[in-house]
Amino acid sequence: MPTIRKTKVEFEGRIEEREVIVEEEHVRPWDTDAELRLVGRPTPRVDGVARVTGQAVYTRDWYYRNPEVPCWRKGGRASDGGQRCFAVQGESTYHTILGRSPCNAVHPSDPAVALLALDASVTVVSGEGTRGVSLGEFYRLPTNGNRNDHLLRQDELITEVIIPEAAEGTRSAYVKIAERSSWDFALVSVAACLTLVDGTVEQARIALGGVAPMPWRAVEAEAALTGQALSDEAMDAAAEAAVAGARPMAHNGYKVDLVKGAVRQALERLR
Repeated sequence: MPTIRKTKVEFEGRIEEREVIVEEEHVRPWDTDAELRLVGRPTPRVDGVARVTGQAVYTRDWYYRNPEVPCWRKGGRASDGGQRCFAVQGESTYHTILGRSPCNAVHPSDPAVALLALDASVTVVSGEGTRGVSLGEFYRLPTNGNRNDHLLRQDELITEVIIPEAAEGTRSAYVKIAERSSWDFALVSVAACLTLVDGTVEQARIALGGVAPMPWRAVEAEAALTGQALSDEAMDAAAEAAVAGARPMAHNGYKVDLVKGAVRQALERLR
């Protein structure tokens, strides 16, 4: 029977006490008085049993999260300077290089990037019923007509994440580059999922994180690999193609090289 218990969790570098729902009786959350020796280690935290937890929609941006800054994403009024993204002329170290929209905050999720590469979908429930949406359709670029980076309505809730069965010969890898080695947002992340037949890439799905307002499909990189053997030349071509159309801002040009290196590293793991 589900019970509510208190535990300690790590959130954006802070240790906080939260109440969580625990369904399995044998699972015990961290003792709130215990020393947090497990922080930074790959522990299951509260349960971790065939479950994806966390926020599918979340904006990580110091302008957006600062209550004193009337940024575009929050719907700031033009008279307050809110019809622009402050990162364009401000500090842009962690902002977008791809998929530029009126908002340049990057999507920070790790699971969303991996799930996009795995062609996952979500089940969405509301008072009107249930619908299934692929992650490729679920996430979208913020626009003047809709400032969200997703299509979830206010009365809807994600209840399920569905990953299709992989074809024979499918391999996948995930590479994350962050400033800290544990519990940190990605500066750049890459999820690669390839199906190889007789050494040739039959299908490729590559997703990038930390570079766009949504988990970003690197379709040019996928095209560079499809029909090719996974050679050094093909991997180099895919790495270059992954940043096609990149437009770095004043302080985040380093992300271009990070993406290329991370793509190459992910592909190396798959051959």
